[in-house]
Amino acid sequence: KDALSFVRVVRRNVEDDTAVVEVEIPTGRPHQIRIHMAYVGHPLVGDPLYLPGGIPDSTLKLFPSRMKEDEDMDTDDEEECVEQDAAHPCRGSSASSDGGVMRVTLPRDCGYSLHAYQITLEHPIRKNAAKRTITLTAMPPK
Repeated sequence: KDALSFVRVVRRNVEDDTAVVEVEIPTGRPHQIRIHMAYVGHPLVGDPLYLPGGIPDSTLKLFPSRMKEDEDMDTDDEEECVEQDAAHPCRGSSASSDGGVMRVTLPRDCGYSLHAYQITLEHPIRKNAAKRTITLTAMPPK
């Protein structure tokens, strides 16, 4: 699906080579912030999912095994790999003695370390009124 992000640098930290950015996502998919920023060479600080250039990190890592009932429909599950290619990332997967599994990081593993300082929404009731939107502001956590 198409996704669009508008990014504006709010503050730069030259010492850490980081920045606070404002991202507008009119297409409304929060995950797109992560992939779009990595794609243009500015991955989110601490993001274990994407490398600069938007390339998924294919390093195998140990994760706790999940029960089938804990799986959700929006993410990959941990079924046995059916790929025959020995170079395929999951070919190196193996269960550990403590029940963990070696695999690549999936979006569900990361959660979101994003904070919406300000969000503007269309008001659900005042659609035809002069003030059709509501803006909510929350300072970033310390």
